[in-house]
Amino acid sequence: MFDGPVDAMWIESMNSVMDDNKILTLINGDRIPLTSSMSLLFEVEDLRVASPATVSRAGMIFLDQSEMGFKPFLESWLERLFGTQPEVQKLHQNLLGKYVSKILEYKASSCVEPVPISDFNAILSFTQLYEALHTKENGLDASADIQAYGQMAERWFLFALTWSITAAVDETGRKKLDIYLRDLEAQFPPSRTIYDYFCDPQKKDFEQWESGLTTWRPRKGDSFFKMIVPTSDSLRNSFIFRTIVSSKHNLLVVGNTGVGKTVQVMGLMTNLPAKNSKLVINFSATTKSSALQDIVESVMEKRSKDKLGPLGGKELLIFVDDFNMPQKTSAESPFQPPLELLRLWMDYGGWYDRSKCAWKYILDSQLVAAMAPPSGGRAVICNRTQARFHLVNITTPEDSQLTRIFESIMMPKLQEFDNEIKPMSRSLARATIGLYRNVTERFLPTPDKSHYLFNLRDVAKVIQGTLQAERQYFDTSKSMIRLWTHECMRVFADRFLKDSADDIGKFIEAMSQVMRDHFEGAEWAEVMEDIDDERYGPIFCSFMSETTEILPYEEVADYSQLKQCCEDKLEDYNLEPKLINMNLVLFKDAIRHICRIHRVEGDASTAQRRHYMAKIYSRRRLSLPRSWCRRYPNDA
Repeated sequence: MFDGPVDAMWIESMNSVMDDNKILTLINGDRIPLTSSMSLLFEVEDLRVASPATVSRAGMIFLDQSEMGFKPFLESWLERLFGTQPEVQKLHQNLLGKYVSKILEYKASSCVEPVPISDFNAILSFTQLYEALHTKENGLDASADIQAYGQMAERWFLFALTWSITAAVDETGRKKLDIYLRDLEAQFPPSRTIYDYFCDPQKKDFEQWESGLTTWRPRKGDSFFKMIVPTSDSLRNSFIFRTIVSSKHNLLVVGNTGVGKTVQVMGLMTNLPAKNSKLVINFSATTKSSALQDIVESVMEKRSKDKLGPLGGKELLIFVDDFNMPQKTSAESPFQPPLELLRLWMDYGGWYDRSKCAWKYILDSQLVAAMAPPSGGRAVICNRTQARFHLVNITTPEDSQLTRIFESIMMPKLQEFDNEIKPMSRSLARATIGLYRNVTERFLPTPDKSHYLFNLRDVAKVIQGTLQAERQYFDTSKSMIRLWTHECMRVFADRFLKDSADDIGKFIEAMSQVMRDHFEGAEWAEVMEDIDDERYGPIFCSFMSETTEILPYEEVADYSQLKQCCEDKLEDYNLEPKLINMNLVLFKDAIRHICRIHRVEGDASTAQRRHYMAKIYSRRRLSLPRSWCRRYPNDA
């Protein structure tokens, strides 16, 4: 039996076996005949890359999902779960008939899923989630009061339906489904959407996730990108993830770049019980199935002859990030070897030993994966692999949620400053989010501007840069606005090309409007009144003062001092033995580039040190980073 996608590389080798003579011809010329009692059975999704020669040699049985449907599965599920309780079984039959088919039809006709799921996958996810939620602790006890049970069962039924069948749609689809589901039955409160409520067992009614929020303050010493501010989105996602994982089902988290998929899954893994161990694997385009198998087996121990399990008798939770990054074997093939290896494990509970060709069972292990929707180097994964997961789409948080996140991070820091700066946390957060929305709508990627890609990480980088301010160097609101302007220019404007479209000028216009809206009528010309080049903005760096242990992030008031400082450091570099001298002329743009590099690489508080320098025509990229490496030799 061959269970997996057909690939042109190996299926053509089976043509001679599928002939009447049933002879397998090996690469070395050996010919192995199969007996008359041997047959080949292929279980595949499609035959896109199979040649007519292959197709003509096999009989075909096509199983049409629309013909079979999901009703037989639901009937067997109800019989298994409520077979001894006819009244409860009848109640759930009515709920299934009332909601499921109508929701599936409306979703297919009116909603968009960034990563589409099949109807049967959605139904399977629904049954698994509802079964995990159907407990006495959640108020579902049919032996107590059947009427009260029926009311709570419908609420939990709708909650499970929301986070399974309709969990993969985008933001617009959520709004449409909210209206449609309310038209079917007015179970949810009138405010917000159906995705903003959970079923409270104590109150026996729907409650907003926001009701469970508490005040939050960052812990001293925490890295910026490790801060997790509780919001209604994070509480909701944490509950859904925890419920799915605790019920021993595989989870696939989907969402655009920067929405917090990895952070939220890592938060789930951090709070695992003591009986669990964890393993994090990051996929890339070059990930091989053999390397994946070696990584998983490296944290396993032998339980018996053909069984492997996690070390110490624990249960292992494996998190695979960038799940759809591995390259396909060819442009036409649907075959991604690492994903097919994982599907083999999920289907049959193990895989083959590559050296002994013997089957090995993998015990007490579970899989959680995260990926962005297919685009660029991210491929569309095989439907058969995707169907093994409960898929949840993480949408972009609302502006109110983003404001709460960044305001909560900035407020404790700004409380150390003068009274003029203390209340600016909300204004800075709203201004950054407003500018980000303007940029994403106005500056779209084109073939010659393919790097015009912005996401929520850019908002976080602006806030992170603003948090480098120290009280002794920023004592007025104008100085803080100048720092915020500098961070926005570095994060957004440094990507813009200098061409006839004048994107930098348009960006300055947008920033000027944001300033007027959020900083009590502050004007661009007033804030930049003593800047020699307002199209670049003010210059900030932290390598001018070396007398203190902690280098302050401050504005450069005198450009001549900055130039002299850079020339002195270049001279120190050239005096170092065994280093190639760099006879550079540090003109203004070169010094600005040094400040840019230093801004990104000089922040030791985070591991998110990534800086991309594009080579345009024949301009060199190595000299300026080398000069920075002289300043930070340990990190170089």
